[in-house]
Amino acid sequence: MKKVLITGASSGIGRSAALKFCASGYSVVALGRSETRLSRLIEDSKGSSGVLTAECCDLLDFNSLNGIIEKHQDMNILINNAGIYQRTDWLNPVVNEFESLFDTNVKASYQISQLAIKLWKRLDVEGLILHNASTLGNKPAPGTGLYSASKAALLSLSKSIAMEFAPSIRSIAILPGVIDTPIHQTMGEEKALEFRKNMAGFHPLGRIGSPEDISSLMLWLCSEDSQWITGSEFVVDGGISLVC
Repeated sequence: MKKVLITGASSGIGRSAALKFCASGYSVVALGRSETRLSRLIEDSKGSSGVLTAECCDLLDFNSLNGIIEKHQDMNILINNAGIYQRTDWLNPVVNEFESLFDTNVKASYQISQLAIKLWKRLDVEGLILHNASTLGNKPAPGTGLYSASKAALLSLSKSIAMEFAPSIRSIAILPGVIDTPIHQTMGEEKALEFRKNMAGFHPLGRIGSPEDISSLMLWLCSEDSQWITGSEFVVDGGISLVC
């Protein structure tokens, strides 16, 4: 049974991926910060053909991450999904906004990827890392400067891993467009609802994405059908990058 570790698994795309992989027979280790939401995730996974366990942790705590990786040494797939979104104003910066975005979106992924790679090299086994980036990493939009920069850094990190550790370790980036997840709740409930409604019309396919649109691709990329893919970027955005 393949074992996948998913960060940011208690909500949004990570939650969808955890349930989808578990339903497909994988052993899933779900990482998140909320014990309540992780407990609910475990409950919702019952009856699946796979097995789901959860670890409540701080992704910036290197020692804690190292303990989790060592505990799950049979893990052969890592999905760096955890991330935060925050609009930024170049002329009116918020205190610690740079640190907040880059710590969560880049440093956390770097640290856990480093630990996974060290484990796989030590055990002489193959491994796969999926990085959940963003179309904004290639094409920033006004007001997203730091978020876009952090996702661009993640894209570069993914390519570096693919190049340096082939052929035994593969690395692939997924670039979602606008997805209906709690990540937009930092705007406030009313503004988030208005944002999602307005953005739907910009997509040639007529809607914003769902977490399942991304987790379905994740599942395929972890299958035997994608063994000759590494260093690639997969854009899943309903066509919005064609017009915006």
